[in-house]
Amino acid sequence: MSPPPRAVLERPLFSIAGRIFRWQDVLDAGRHWGSLAALERQAAEGIAALDLAATAGHPLGGAEIEAKADDFRHEHKLLAAEEMEAWLARWELEYDDLLAYGGRALARGRLDGRLEASVASSPPDPGRVADALWPETVCSGELAEWAWKLAGQLASANAVGVSPGSELAEVEEASKERSRRSMTREVTAKVLQARRSDWVEVDCTLLELRDEGMAREAALSVADQGMSLPEIALRAGAQVDERTLAIEEAEPKLAQALLGASAGEVIGPVTLGDRFVFAAVRSKRIPTLDDPLVQTRVQEEVRRRATDTDIGERIWWHERP
Repeated sequence: MSPPPRAVLERPLFSIAGRIFRWQDVLDAGRHWGSLAALERQAAEGIAALDLAATAGHPLGGAEIEAKADDFRHEHKLLAAEEMEAWLARWELEYDDLLAYGGRALARGRLDGRLEASVASSPPDPGRVADALWPETVCSGELAEWAWKLAGQLASANAVGVSPGSELAEVEEASKERSRRSMTREVTAKVLQARRSDWVEVDCTLLELRDEGMAREAALSVADQGMSLPEIALRAGAQVDERTLAIEEAEPKLAQALLGASAGEVIGPVTLGDRFVFAAVRSKRIPTLDDPLVQTRVQEEVRRRATDTDIGERIWWHERP
């Protein structure tokens, strides 16, 4: 790995119990967790995918790479040129680094099934991977994720009396102990009550139409003729999607409609941008702690809340990830 910008890595990120942690500590933690090695493999796969696409005579076009960069700017609210320039300067990146990252991501998604064998048999030049790794770390959002993870582990460990100067393995174990202590019956019951509606699961048949007139006709067909969504889909030349959705996974307007629907009911059209969505509800399941998946969700939520509390009480940020 060619070294990331030293000036970035030396910047103070947060303090806890009088000890300052820098971006270098975050990168070291990512290496300790194995996350940096995984990201290096991801960068190598992206380069291999680009090479495969070019060899096959289907190189990525500049327009689609630019569109990927535009998606990144919208996602990160970097629409103004000045905002984009400031973000790049913060990480000592060039706009070409962002375009290259987008190209790797696009190519990797298209050729995923062939990548492992390709990388194993003909790995990209290590220098190319090294040059890509810092932009990959930043643009993927992994560096920011590691920063929050490290802050959370240190704060949780400190909550049970472990010094932030301890070895990272000791900090990790103390953080786990903090999680175990927070997992009381009372807390888990409160979390389940607070998130019960979010975790309701709905077995449903979904139909998505793009034409408003067709959507109105479909609604009449359901109401007046009792037609099923598969029958309407066949008439409209569309397809239905059989799904099991947790309410929290659905778009807000659709989630609200699904939450209020009963088994056997057909709802819609729900307008989502330029889409008109119908859903036939087959069944609904209210979350209980007897369900292993619900147990996992509750445990993750309890840990998250405890960590957020510890971060809020113990971490002082010099800059936000």
